[in-house]
Amino acid sequence: MGYSSLASQKASNQWGVECMDRRSWNRPLKEDPKGRNMHGIFLGCPGVGKGTCASRLSRLLGIPHVATRDLLREELGQSGPSANELAGIVNQGKLVPDDIIVNLLSMCLQKYALKGETGFILVGFPRTT
Repeated sequence: MGYSSLASQKASNQWGVECMDRRSWNRPLKEDPKGRNMHGIFLGCPGVGKGTCASRLSRLLGIPHVATRDLLREELGQSGPSANELAGIVNQGKLVPDDIIVNLLSMCLQKYALKGETGFILVGFPRTT
C-alpha cells in the first residue's frame, strides 16, 4: 500500500479517536474557537518548519498562532522609544532580551484574552541562546 492510499485513509489511535487525513488539515475542528484551552510552544532550529506547523495547527484548532518574530517586526514598525531601543539591539545583531520579548508577548496575549481566546500557540519563544 503506497503513501497516497495510506494518507487518504482515516485511522484510529489507541484511544479510538479518529485521526484526520491530510485533506482535513485546513478545516477547523470546532466552529467557535472560544473555549479551546490549548497552550503550545514550537521550538527548533531556524528553517525547520515551526511556523508552518503552528499555522496549520492554529487553523485546525481555531486558536491564535503567535510568532515572536512577527511581534518584533510589528514593534519595529512603530515609532517611539521602545521601537528605537529595539532597533538598536537588532541593528547590532544581538538577541533581544527576554524582558522585552515577554512584555511584547504579554501585551499580545492580553489582546487575545480580551477577545475571549483561551488558547494559543507560540513560535520562537524563548529567543535566547
